[in-house]
Amino acid sequence: MEVKAPQKGLFDQALSEYKKYRAILIVAFVVAIAESILRSLSLPLTTIYYITHFLGFASVALAIWIFVEERNYASKFSEAENERRCSMLDNALGSKYARTESNNYYDTDQIDKGIKKVLANLHESCIYTSAEAKYMVKRQCWIAGVGIVVMLICAYIGLKNIAFSSLILEFFLSCIIVGRYLDVKSIATSAEQIEKDACQIWVDIENGTKSNLEAKVFNLLLRYETSLASAQIILSDAAYTACGQDCLDEWNEKVKRYHIG
Repeated sequence: MEVKAPQKGLFDQALSEYKKYRAILIVAFVVAIAESILRSLSLPLTTIYYITHFLGFASVALAIWIFVEERNYASKFSEAENERRCSMLDNALGSKYARTESNNYYDTDQIDKGIKKVLANLHESCIYTSAEAKYMVKRQCWIAGVGIVVMLICAYIGLKNIAFSSLILEFFLSCIIVGRYLDVKSIATSAEQIEKDACQIWVDIENGTKSNLEAKVFNLLLRYETSLASAQIILSDAAYTACGQDCLDEWNEKVKRYHIG
């Protein structure tokens, strides 16, 4: 049975804001590109004057709208991420900072509350985050690849129109295409490395080396949270559905291998 994150409602709200922001951003690029093309056409000056002025006002309005939606998304994303962090720590330490509880969400019930459970919750999260981000990277790679090809073709066709070429380049390097691919890939790489470092901490614990344990665990936690916060990417439900069982199997294997409990 698929277990939903306790904060899924908050992340859904943030995702809705991101989709609006992305849609408006695309419209703004289309308007800007249309204005650039119209200026290069041999149309009557009066016609060009009215059309370009209209598109100019539209661009200003869209720019303001983009700013508002970007701030809305950042706010909703921050709220959801803060709730997730607090909920994870509540589950691990027994505190009561979050509005939602993560009972029955982490597969770490066999571990007593404390620093080891913080490490376990973080370790399990990294396994899921890495797998889901890698799943998204594969899809985003194709989108970025197609985007780059289209960008090169359009840039070649519009070489005489510097404004047009610049807009095409800016669009495909934006957070929608290439930028998003790099952000998702960064999350996948970071989570994978943190998961490996968590494995080493479990080895150290098993060998009786517990010096600076709290510092090591919270260093990993800060690295993980910084990675998610800087990218501001919401992992997709499709990725979770596709990778969920494999991630659970991998976590259970790690629990046995490193005697986590």
